[in-house]
Amino acid sequence: MIQKYWRLFRGENLLITALTLFLLQEFLIRQLLLSVGLDFSVSNLNRCLFIVSILFIIAAGNCINDCMDVIADAINRKNNRVIGVSISKQKGVRLYYSLS
Repeated sequence: MIQKYWRLFRGENLLITALTLFLLQEFLIRQLLLSVGLDFSVSNLNRCLFIVSILFIIAAGNCINDCMDVIADAINRKNNRVIGVSISKQKGVRLYYSLS
């Protein structure tokens, strides 16, 4: 059951995005601000909320993309579809609205 949502939201891409955002904040943005004398005073909670909110938006985008491309995916991705096979299109649209 979890695997179908992992595939729908493209979980590997979400993990890579989360790691990239964290590393950019920690090693690029923070260092740049400190080098010009500005304080990077963002709490860990705010950083996590920022990353999680972006991940929700990306997951919603992946979901609505699959919902709108059901016909094209039936031709191009016969063995790798989630919407229309494991999850109905209506439930996919509901997930989109819930995540965004």
